[in-house]
Amino acid sequence: MIRFLWDENASHDALRALRRLNPAIEVISIQEAGLAGVPDERVIDFAVSQGRVIVTGDRNTLIGEASARIRGGAMLPGVIVIPRERVSPGLIAVDLVLIADVASVDELTNQFVFLPLA
Repeated sequence: MIRFLWDENASHDALRALRRLNPAIEVISIQEAGLAGVPDERVIDFAVSQGRVIVTGDRNTLIGEASARIRGGAMLPGVIVIPRERVSPGLIAVDLVLIADVASVDELTNQFVFLPLA
């Protein structure tokens, strides 16, 4: 099953909705990992070391850092980008449950997925 790393700028309402919708999905927040406020490079390093797909709302620096690593030949577990504009946390949670249920880590490796799916 896919394991998520929840970036600090991703909606915590969506994180709570995900945990309520499917408590079996393994997700850890940046704060829970002791990484609050660290540079994106360290967030990505942690995700890679743990085999976790990053869930982020950061369309600027984190995506840029992840893209640069991929272009440099590094393998990343994947990045899921959730919108910063108002989208229902429940909709985001449903999309993440769907991804966790049907996608494999191999399918998400070095991929960016932008939510909502529909």
